[in-house]
Amino acid sequence: MSAVNSTAELSTKDLWTLAKHAANSDAKKTTTQLQGIENTMIVVGSKGSGKTTIILRQTDRDEAPSPTSALEYTQVEHFHTHVNNCQYLFQNIYRFARRTRGMTGVKDVVHMWEVAGGVRLSDLVKIPIVEAQVHTITCVIVVDLSQPDSITSTLDHFITLFAERVESLLSGLEKRGSKRPAALRKQAWKKYGVDHPDQSELKPSLVPLVIIGSKYDVFRDFESETRKLVCKTLRYAAHVFGASLIFTSAKDETSMERCRQLLSHHGFKSNPPKGHIIDHNKAMMVLAGADTLSQIGHPTKSDKESIGRVKGLDWNMWKTVYSQSLPPRNVQDDSLKDIVDLAKYREPAIDNVYGQKEAEFMQRMERQSQPQR
Repeated sequence: MSAVNSTAELSTKDLWTLAKHAANSDAKKTTTQLQGIENTMIVVGSKGSGKTTIILRQTDRDEAPSPTSALEYTQVEHFHTHVNNCQYLFQNIYRFARRTRGMTGVKDVVHMWEVAGGVRLSDLVKIPIVEAQVHTITCVIVVDLSQPDSITSTLDHFITLFAERVESLLSGLEKRGSKRPAALRKQAWKKYGVDHPDQSELKPSLVPLVIIGSKYDVFRDFESETRKLVCKTLRYAAHVFGASLIFTSAKDETSMERCRQLLSHHGFKSNPPKGHIIDHNKAMMVLAGADTLSQIGHPTKSDKESIGRVKGLDWNMWKTVYSQSLPPRNVQDDSLKDIVDLAKYREPAIDNVYGQKEAEFMQRMERQSQPQR
């Protein structure tokens, strides 16, 4: 009889333990749901590629884009039911939209930074990419499909720039015993799944990466072979470096909405757009990890015999084949015209204030880059 009572008492304790664990789990889940999402998105790309247009769509603003000056900041606060555009500061540099998540009133925020001037001012990405926010960052590279000869150089520059900056920050964190670098490396590979056939060829970005091909309305009228080469090359780069790839046009509402959904997926953790489009006759969309080298194939038919098997290729070979088919044009960089020799126009009072403000800004950025406790 005592054995029966003991068993019953044990079962009762087990039930209470399970109930306690369930309650704690629900409490943790509720706490997590009540915490707002706060991420950072950095948008770069070739000059005049449509970066500002994409950002304006993300903030649901209906206004004509103006030329971006160096580095611009946009804050996006997302709510679930409506969009309400608010105040402007710093000559319309600071814009944000609001949307409440469900009935909780929780605000989700994305800090969007746009770097202007193509590769000339690209070092400015170091300002928003700091240790404290490195785990919240998504990097967006916009390439101009209407100028295919510049695509690989733009991609190569920014992919390398992002990788070096992030690796530098993670190296510093690892030396101090932080677990964040290991978590980011694990997350970078997660998108490919277990036992991916191309695993030995992949070099995924340690922060989420999105490649946007803009001005698709112009690109779709190019010759078929040109479109095939551009599409294959972009697919290869996106696949190897762990990026999502999408084509869009400001003149096509469907493609712009699909692009907005993809960026919202990265910024606000919403569902990604549905679809897998790899037809070079359509506006492509391939989510990170959803492609394979065997599906991408060789750059051109003639390279199948000369280069060898698909897995024998690397990014440098793709760039070589690409530049042979679409050689870069020798175009003078108009952005250099914007550079002014300020030494010719000295204003001591203004220069002193500028120097003071610049020092304060650098101190503030240094404080923000310190690891969070």
